[in-house]
Amino acid sequence: MNQTSNSEYGKYFQERVTTRQQIKQESSEIQKIGLENIGNTCYINSILQCLINLPMMSVQMKTINPDILKRSSSLFQLFYNIWFQISQAKTKVDNQYLMQFKQVLASQHTQFNNMNQQDCIEFLHVFLDLTAQDGPIKNNLNIFHQLFQGCIQHTMKCSNCNRQSQNKETFINLSLYIPSSTSITNLIKDYLKNEVLVIQQVCQTCKKISNINKSSKISQLPTVLIIQLKRYDIQTKQSKQISIEQQLILNTSNYQLYAIIKHLGNSVHNGHYTCLIKQIQYWLNFNDLRVSEYPNRIVEDELNHSIDSYILFYCRV
Repeated sequence: MNQTSNSEYGKYFQERVTTRQQIKQESSEIQKIGLENIGNTCYINSILQCLINLPMMSVQMKTINPDILKRSSSLFQLFYNIWFQISQAKTKVDNQYLMQFKQVLASQHTQFNNMNQQDCIEFLHVFLDLTAQDGPIKNNLNIFHQLFQGCIQHTMKCSNCNRQSQNKETFINLSLYIPSSTSITNLIKDYLKNEVLVIQQVCQTCKKISNINKSSKISQLPTVLIIQLKRYDIQTKQSKQISIEQQLILNTSNYQLYAIIKHLGNSVHNGHYTCLIKQIQYWLNFNDLRVSEYPNRIVEDELNHSIDSYILFYCRV
């Protein structure tokens, strides 16, 4: 595998403390560099652009020294090389890195050992799982999980005696069903709404078969909140209009919309993926190699009644 030399990496190998000032600086350094489609790989390109251009990601990546990189997986090393070329404002990312990235991914997960279109959220999970096994670790967490992992706490209460039990579930993204045209805020509320579970199970306290009242809350918010809009079933696409707020308030934390992955097609396994990434004065549209500027007003109009948005990235501010 071809590697960028240590001398090229050298200036990045100093430990940095993640501060708002750093993140603000990184957010102004997004490069207008596309990624070539090497055979139905728009699903990979869209996810890579959203990850690589995250300001928090650049801050994290610049703390990785050569020793850490050598101990990391080949997949993460290739991700690092792609990030490095983009961060250096190269006119084009070397195709060998993209091809090697796809080859290593396919060798470790047979689902991607073909030229077929794939679901980009499935790719994201596989990529994070593979790099979690031997990727860079900081504070006992993989650097990706530091950014994306959150936790939901479920409380189960017996409807007869009110005995409670709790369990926690970590998540990388929230997968939200779309029952009707609505907003992201309402979809999250619906996702976390109280439920009555009708189960044939004896309560350990009152020894009676009772319904269970289930309540859920996000107990640990991620730095970057990823939302999947469940637009697709086996046969069809849900094209209901969604109002996508650019600001969300969860618990007491504020989130700002950073990126949108759009999918054009009737199935996640065909069609085409592109992504929009927020800048101050405009949005950048990444369509494989093509990168173009979209005025804020055009994107804002689309966000009010979006039908093709699939994955949303919100950054905590």
